[in-house]
Amino acid sequence: MRTRIHSLPGLMVVVIFAFIAGGIIYYYSNAGNSENSTNTISTKKSNSSSNQESNATTNSTSTGSTSDWKEYSNLTFNYSIKYPKDWKYKEGKDIQKSPAQEYTQFSSPNFSWGETPEKKIEKGYLVVVRVLPIGATEGYSSKENIFQDVKEIQIDSYNATEYIVKSIDDVENQAPAQIKFETKENLVLIDGWFSSQNKKEFINIYEKMAKTFQIK
Repeated sequence: MRTRIHSLPGLMVVVIFAFIAGGIIYYYSNAGNSENSTNTISTKKSNSSSNQESNATTNSTSTGSTSDWKEYSNLTFNYSIKYPKDWKYKEGKDIQKSPAQEYTQFSSPNFSWGETPEKKIEKGYLVVVRVLPIGATEGYSSKENIFQDVKEIQIDSYNATEYIVKSIDDVENQAPAQIKFETKENLVLIDGWFSSQNKKEFINIYEKMAKTFQIK
């Protein structure tokens, strides 16, 4: 009977080759996992940064900051006022008044009038700035029970009164919110229209906007 004799040098070569091959497989396997882990962390950081930027944009409108707002200047009456950067403005004249009244209208991007005769706001926000001759009697001036709130606030160096009604339907064609004050030469009315479902958010924006009003 023959006995098979294994060559020792040949066995060592096989063991060394297997060790090297295993090392190569282990290295590339870990390298792939490390790259995937790095990409996952990078993606999470990118998403986190995007969310923070989006939240910052939203909060700048609804909180106290107006640093990224635009500034409008009126050369006729020499005043300026800030408004949210995604809003738009339009200058106009109400010829139904006697004498005709010039105004500047600021509106949110999703603003639209309702179709009712009372012009109830169905969606979005609208702010109208009017400057009238001193002695004009327009605007709210009493504490009737239609008001949710009547309070004194400071606008630039002027004492102003803010009126906020309980319901849009109670005032028909008048503004549901109004800030009224007198400068040395003029009566200033800042009228506010809001959709009923977003009243709280609008009042915050409206007051911030009014407090940026300045006489040049």
